[in-house]
Amino acid sequence: MATPTLHHYRNAVMGAGAFMIADYLSVPYGVVVKGAVIPAALFFLSLIFYADIAAARSGLKGLSGEELPDWKKTLAQKGHLLIPVIALVVFIVMGWSAIKTAFWSILFMIALSFLKSETRMNSKKILDALAAGSRDNISIAAACAAAGIIVGVVSATGVGVKFSSLLNVLSASNPILALILTMIAALILGMGLPPTAVYIILAALTIPSLISMGVNPLAAHFFVFFFASIGAITPPVCLAAYSAAAVAKTDPFVTGWKSFRMGLVGYIVPFIFVINPVLLMQQGSGIEIASAFISAAIGVILLTFGMEGFFKKPLHMVVRVLLLISALLLMIPGFRTDVIGIAGLFLAIITDRLMSPKNTDSLGAKVQ
Repeated sequence: MATPTLHHYRNAVMGAGAFMIADYLSVPYGVVVKGAVIPAALFFLSLIFYADIAAARSGLKGLSGEELPDWKKTLAQKGHLLIPVIALVVFIVMGWSAIKTAFWSILFMIALSFLKSETRMNSKKILDALAAGSRDNISIAAACAAAGIIVGVVSATGVGVKFSSLLNVLSASNPILALILTMIAALILGMGLPPTAVYIILAALTIPSLISMGVNPLAAHFFVFFFASIGAITPPVCLAAYSAAAVAKTDPFVTGWKSFRMGLVGYIVPFIFVINPVLLMQQGSGIEIASAFISAAIGVILLTFGMEGFFKKPLHMVVRVLLLISALLLMIPGFRTDVIGIAGLFLAIITDRLMSPKNTDSLGAKVQ
């Protein structure tokens, strides 16, 4: 089973778009990074549990201790290369510019590579790395250049203002309807264009309207970028899923729907952090942010169980519905929704036990 969503999100969430969001909002890059942490963590958490459920349903077993790589040996040989990565994060948090951060992190990487013979870089390796980096940047530069032309045309012709006005009219200035229309536009464009290009286009067309309706500016930008990213796994086009199907030699249409189900959290989380930007660490105290993250993480896990209908055994439809309702309530930050969601979870556990009282592998047995 192919999993195109993982690679796609890794490039999209913290790719070139993050720098553009920071530029549009005139905020430090670190603010954008911090805002993306919880939504990205929730997405990856859902993928982990989805993979675990798929493995359990298929009867797959983990590797034995003898088959696992020796992490101590690997860390002893190449652990020093983690220092530049840590430095990269520290520099960003300190407020350094992206160019300055990248420059010093690269210098650290080259210098530290000489500590061990296994990682030492000679002139050929350095030139190859520079060449590879230049090739990788071509697609991003081309997309940004083309999108920049589109944004310039939009600004010069006034289409952006007209489109924003049209969005206000169609949504009757209702933020929820405006978000749904923006989501549809981002998904349609994202089916055939790179996420960064889609974001640049919609940043000029839709985000001003969303902000005028009271949506948090960072939440509005993230909302557009998230849906621009997952357009590539949205059926029926889902280009990323088709590419993954070619590699995995699976049916493209089936792979596309699998990708959609695996990435379902990515369709829900943007609406939640627009409703309450605490998940972007834009509001609330540290305790409130931690509480929102924990409840949302539990909700993501329950959503995965409910969607797949499996927890050590197939789950009854009633239990699945209760889990899905509880998941959505827990994912929405707030004390009241958390309490109702937890109550729904216990109701699902009780229902599962009543429907299979002699089954020791029931949902309740695992929770206990």
